[in-house]
Amino acid sequence: MTASLSPPDSLTQGVTSTNAAVPQIDGAVASILALAVPDGSELANLPADVNQARSDAALWTSTYRPLVLSSLQGVVDFSSTFDAAYEQLSPLSVRIAAGDSTAIAPFQAQLQQLQDATRATAQATAAVASQLVDYETKLDADIAILNGDQAQLQSMQSQYQQEAQVTSEEAAQVDEELREYEGKRALAVLQGQIVYAEFLHLIDMLTGESDELHSEEDSLNSEAYEASAEARSAGEASSEVAQYQTFLSGLFAGVSALDAGWNTLDANFTELLSSEDITTYGIFTPSLLQAVKADWDNLATQARGLL
Repeated sequence: MTASLSPPDSLTQGVTSTNAAVPQIDGAVASILALAVPDGSELANLPADVNQARSDAALWTSTYRPLVLSSLQGVVDFSSTFDAAYEQLSPLSVRIAAGDSTAIAPFQAQLQQLQDATRATAQATAAVASQLVDYETKLDADIAILNGDQAQLQSMQSQYQQEAQVTSEEAAQVDEELREYEGKRALAVLQGQIVYAEFLHLIDMLTGESDELHSEEDSLNSEAYEASAEARSAGEASSEVAQYQTFLSGLFAGVSALDAGWNTLDANFTELLSSEDITTYGIFTPSLLQAVKADWDNLATQARGLL
């Protein structure tokens, strides 16, 4: 018989992975909450989108972190339950080994209580895993929206730059024409010729057009700069949320391992309760039960690390 009362390997791995992932997520959430919110001068919805990502990240502290810690608390609580059961199982195992058949029923009753506790903990842990999946869906949406914002702003930046280039070329043509007329005026003055009002008016018009085009070019370049800055903000926010999601995926793997561990233990109890080895061979010696208790105590100590 391969079934054991000791913590399954996946349960131990789940505790280790969860302990490692939570501090990583704490740091990732802090980075998201520290993001500066752009003013949205180029893309009006960007501030709301960044704030939504920040709001969703804050759910980790208020909602999901406590849920995850409850899955670790489940390990600690089961260890306490096993400690209490051990006080009953140990003397019963001695009686069974000595051939006392009246000890079998209470021994099995203790195992059944442990299995009931296992199933309850498995259900609670599975619920945590399910809620983490829902949470990851929120983050998927945040990343998609922020990536869309970044792409839109990059397109706007490119459009502004193209328009600025066209305006710059138009301004250069006007400036060239203006220099030509100003040169003619200077030559006329030098030669003592009369500079007619129409000629001066034309120069004034070209000067005004040149100023207007250069002002428009400056404005377009400024818009391009602002769009670029907001695109960087959207990209930074998306990157931070994506990093957070990566750590959250690692956490999900840890909680899923906990769930798998509880299910394995449940199956072990089912096998043990249906086995005749309990009555025939007295496999649960006090020393074996003590070793199992030590395994649970050690795992509970690890699980308490973040509690």
